[in-house]
Amino acid sequence: MPLIMIAIPFKVPVSELVSEPGFTYYRLAELSLFLSIFNMTVLYYIFINSVISLIKAANIKFLYIPGGFALLWLEQYLRAITYFDNNAIAYVGSTKVRLACLTLFVYKVYTITCRDARRNM
Repeated sequence: MPLIMIAIPFKVPVSELVSEPGFTYYRLAELSLFLSIFNMTVLYYIFINSVISLIKAANIKFLYIPGGFALLWLEQYLRAITYFDNNAIAYVGSTKVRLACLTLFVYKVYTITCRDARRNM
C-alpha cells in the first residue's frame, strides 16, 4: 500500500504528459488540484494511524509527529482554496503553515539527536 501511495503522484503526471502532448496550463492546474486532494487523503490516513498507534503505546511525547502531519494537511487545504478563489491570503497562509510544519519537524529531530548525544557522553 505505501508503495502505491508513493507511485501515484509520479505516475499520473507522467501518463498525462505522454497521452496528451498539448498539455495546457489549465490542465496542469486541474492536475495540481487532484494531486492536492490525493495528498490530503494520504496525510489524513497517516495522521489517524499515527495518533491511534501513539495512543495505544501511551507515548505522549511523540504527539508532535501527528501535529506535523495535521499542519501539512492544513497547508494542502489552503492550497486547494487558493486554486478556487486565487486568494493571496490563503497562499501566504499555506506558505506559513508549511514553514511552521518544517520548523516543528526540525525542532523535534534536533531535540531527539541532542538527547541521544547527551546519553552517549
